[in-house]
Amino acid sequence: MNRKWLLAWLICFVSIVGTSSSAQTPNTQRGKTHKEPHFVGKGSWAGVDFANFTYRKTCLGENVRVVNAHASRGGGPDTRTLYVTGVQYGDITGDGRDDAVVLALCEWSGAANPGAYPKDIYIYEIVRGQPTFVTEFKEPPSNPGDLPRGIWEADLVGFKVANGTLSVEHFAGEARCCPTLYVTRTYRWVGSSWSQVAVKTRPYESR
Repeated sequence: MNRKWLLAWLICFVSIVGTSSSAQTPNTQRGKTHKEPHFVGKGSWAGVDFANFTYRKTCLGENVRVVNAHASRGGGPDTRTLYVTGVQYGDITGDGRDDAVVLALCEWSGAANPGAYPKDIYIYEIVRGQPTFVTEFKEPPSNPGDLPRGIWEADLVGFKVANGTLSVEHFAGEARCCPTLYVTRTYRWVGSSWSQVAVKTRPYESR
C-alpha cells in the first residue's frame, strides 16, 4: 500500500470513528431527561420508568439496576457502563397488547474503537400488571445475497417498532471506516424466534 492510499484510509477512519462516537455515545446528562415519554410509557406502561429499572439480563450481568438511565461496574480503565438510550412501544408478541422494546448500549473505558460499542435490544411485556422480560433480540444470520458482494454490516444505528414488527438499521460498507449504505432489516417474532420479513438499503449519509 503506497503512502497516498494509506493516508486516505487513515483520514476516512478517523472521520467515521469521530462522527460515530459523538453521535452515539451517551453521557450521564441523559439522566436529566429520563422522565421524557421515550422512557415512560402510557396505558399499561404508565408506571414503568425504564431509566430507573432493574434489567434481568445485561452486558454487566443479571439483575442490574440502572438509575437515571445508566449503571456502572468496575473502576478506572476497567469501568464498564450500561446506558439505556431509548424505548419504543408496540405489539411485538402478537397478543394485541403493547410490548416495550428497550435499546441499551455498553461502554468500556479506554476502548480503542469507541464508535463500535455493542448495543442490545430487550423486549418486555406486561404480565399481571408487572413488566416481564420476554427475550433479547438476536439478529438471525442474514442472506449473503441481500447485499452487494464485498459489503458487510457494521454498527447498529437505530431501531423502530411498527405494525407488529421490529426494524433494525446498520450501516454497511467494504470496511467499517467507510460505510456506503444503511441496511434496514425488518423482523417478526414468530413463536420463539425472529423471522426476517423485509430488507431495504439506502445510501449512507454522515449524520
